[in-house]
Amino acid sequence: MGMTHQMEAHIISDLWDLEDWGFDTALDELQNNVGITGLTVRIDPPPAMQFRARAADAPRLFHNAGGLWFRTQADRYTQTRLKPIHAPEMRSRNPFARLADVCADRNIALRAWVYGCCNPLAAAKHPGMAARNALDHTSARWLCPSHPDVAAYLHAFLHDLSEAHTLDAIILASPIWEPPAAALQHVRAAVPITPVEEFLVSLCFCESCRQRAADDDIEVQSLATLVQALVCEPFRRPRKKTPPVADILRDNPALARFEEWRRKRSRAIFRSLAERIRVPLVLHEDAALHIDPSPDDRMLLDCAEPGPLGIENALKRGTARGLSLDGIEPLLELCPDRCPDAPTLVSAATRAAELNFKSLSLSNLALWPDRYFDWIRQALRNARRLHP
Repeated sequence: MGMTHQMEAHIISDLWDLEDWGFDTALDELQNNVGITGLTVRIDPPPAMQFRARAADAPRLFHNAGGLWFRTQADRYTQTRLKPIHAPEMRSRNPFARLADVCADRNIALRAWVYGCCNPLAAAKHPGMAARNALDHTSARWLCPSHPDVAAYLHAFLHDLSEAHTLDAIILASPIWEPPAAALQHVRAAVPITPVEEFLVSLCFCESCRQRAADDDIEVQSLATLVQALVCEPFRRPRKKTPPVADILRDNPALARFEEWRRKRSRAIFRSLAERIRVPLVLHEDAALHIDPSPDDRMLLDCAEPGPLGIENALKRGTARGLSLDGIEPLLELCPDRCPDAPTLVSAATRAAELNFKSLSLSNLALWPDRYFDWIRQALRNARRLHP
């Protein structure tokens, strides 16, 4: 006989999807029939259109206008000019509080997913607090964590959220600068956009970053001029072969020093947040590009490849960064290219159990057709059954 292995299973969702389904109805299905033990809810999702797969959901095409899906306490934000911007649906209601109560009654672990500096509404309202690259382009989506008002806001918001409800953890998706992969997303160019251009354009040269870097004896203006030249070089002379970013840093010591300065700033920002919040903070992998985790930190790592390979590669990346097994949580995104069928999901979850992972996250509830719930049920049953 096999034995049961109680791997934790967290489903990632948006609040509106759970509310339209009905909190009690949704959690009856997810906990009792599917087998989930935890729920992760995105608190500050950026504006987006979402095509919802389940027939019971209405409207089928949902427009999230952005803003917070959590009622904040105004007196917590007196030290910053950046004030919370609530989603229109939250102006007179607080469904997250009701969901927290329902989860507590059912012993379901509730986690909050926080984007943080990825905040298009705040960037539009306060462009002086937004990131700005060496080409003098102000981001329409990203705030700069070096700006004192942004830093104060992040501390206040996480403290507000952690004090208001009983949370198992807060997942930080974007507490620092924009990741290079997002810097030139959807940008059209006459030359191929490579990781080099993405990296260079992701560097922030806003006034706050310039001042802080200058305080640490970094020649900011000459560095910005260098970055401009490197970004524009392919337009003047197309590269025969794109060098890795590491080579660009090796050949430009001033740039390498600036990158190391950003890493130190990122570590300081994260440690400052972690020390002041009573709820454990879990880093999403994208957020941790510049943060060297300690062995005690926890991180959510994407499984980009289907099946067991995605689980194994997540483990490799996590251990390469010094994390313990207990600090690594694989994130499986259920979509056609990553999880085309039930056997793929079952094999991935089973491999996670074989490798002794404590927990597994699955995304994104709103996009799943009904058949996916059967897949998840099968996968969790197999993962929780260890061979003698």
